[in-house]
Amino acid sequence: MIGNLRNLSLKWKLSLLTTSVTALVLITCGVLFYVSELSSMRQQLLRDYMLTAEMTALHSTAALAFNDRKDAEETLATLRVRPSVLTCALYNQSGQLFAAYRQHGVVPPPERAPPEAQATITDKWIEVVQPVIEGNARVGTLYLRSDLRLLYERLRTQVFVIVTVVAIGTIASLVISTQMQRLVSAPIYGLTEAARAVSESRDYNIRVAKHGDDEIGDLIDQFNDMLTQIQHRDIALKRAQEDLEHKVEVRTRELRQANQELESFSYSVSHDLRAPLRHISGFVELLEHSLQGKLDAESREYFTDIKSSVKQSGRLIDDLLAFSRMARADMQRLRFNMRELVDEVCAEIVQETPDQKIEWQIAPLPVVEGDLSMLRQTWRNLISNAVKYSSKRDVSLIEIGSQESASELIFWIRDNGVGFDMKYVDRLFGVFHRLHGADFEGTGIGLANVRRIVMRHGGRAWAEGRLNEGATFYFSLPKEQKESHARS
Repeated sequence: MIGNLRNLSLKWKLSLLTTSVTALVLITCGVLFYVSELSSMRQQLLRDYMLTAEMTALHSTAALAFNDRKDAEETLATLRVRPSVLTCALYNQSGQLFAAYRQHGVVPPPERAPPEAQATITDKWIEVVQPVIEGNARVGTLYLRSDLRLLYERLRTQVFVIVTVVAIGTIASLVISTQMQRLVSAPIYGLTEAARAVSESRDYNIRVAKHGDDEIGDLIDQFNDMLTQIQHRDIALKRAQEDLEHKVEVRTRELRQANQELESFSYSVSHDLRAPLRHISGFVELLEHSLQGKLDAESREYFTDIKSSVKQSGRLIDDLLAFSRMARADMQRLRFNMRELVDEVCAEIVQETPDQKIEWQIAPLPVVEGDLSMLRQTWRNLISNAVKYSSKRDVSLIEIGSQESASELIFWIRDNGVGFDMKYVDRLFGVFHRLHGADFEGTGIGLANVRRIVMRHGGRAWAEGRLNEGATFYFSLPKEQKESHARS
């Protein structure tokens, strides 16, 4: 019921409100008037019958004094002109029934006179006991009983009047409020239509006509002022958008040019830097072959260092090229089982490190969506690092697992290796940043590549560790990329 009323238009709400208040006031007044009239009419009717009993008793004194029963009955019979009088009895001085009048079918009056004078009214009848006085002596008693038909007839008339007044007043209020509500609803309706038109057309030139200087007029002024401000901001926004589009176009051209320069740099690294390294490697081999049998141990160590440096430079060039290509490579998103990918990478690394004892603890991993080759490279870098930096332990313990937060999937890999000092954690994912120097092989680009791949997927990468107590590396993928909670 209340929900339906909420959906009514404002003019009907105002009309119903006014009409309801008016009807409530009229009904309240009618009820109060009815209650007041009921009490007043009961008292008035009681006084009326007390007067009737008193007059009848006065006219019956002679009949009682001369013991004239016939005269007494004729006196009582005059009460038939009042149909509401049910019975009336006259008792002599000794309290015995002397004469009586009663309507047909009515219960006879008491045989003995009531002991005391009284006047009572109930919901059904009125009873009056009136002493009959002759001079200063009581010569008898008059008993009168009447129903309340007269009272109820008057009350029915009052109720009819009240209902009529309430109905007429409510109808009049509805008619008047329907006319008057236009003063309120018409401006608001115009304001609503203007707001709807602005919302649909985005035309901020629309204005609402003002009908007066009341609160609604102030509201219309504020609405028109708001449209003016929005219009100015819209114009400014369009100009800013045009400027932004121009800047984006300029930045796009610059970025395209930078990419072209980066491709040229990559080509230069791939060809111009590799050629000298190949020459160095080739001449070192020729020189070592030509001096075979003539080199002492120290010279042979120098040759070994040169060849190792050449190989390290080659690996560094390869890693730089891979790092550069990773920023420009197109992503091909696929759904795949992360556990299967991790198992494949682990199997490859086990083949590459046959002499290292590794204990794997891999928890179930979810199905995700992402670039398979990029995430393969991410796991390869992380798992290779874990195996490498725990290689000095009797048994390398590698733990891999995942957890889920409200917005992302988090993957982690933990090892029991040399760990690192947390004060250098910000350097871990930078290019060429290595915390363990020459103790372990590497170019310092692997973790930088991990961060770049993860960021391209919309995630993040971080690490925790303690020196000589192992390290844990984390990376996350946005939860939107997970299309299934299935576990392997």
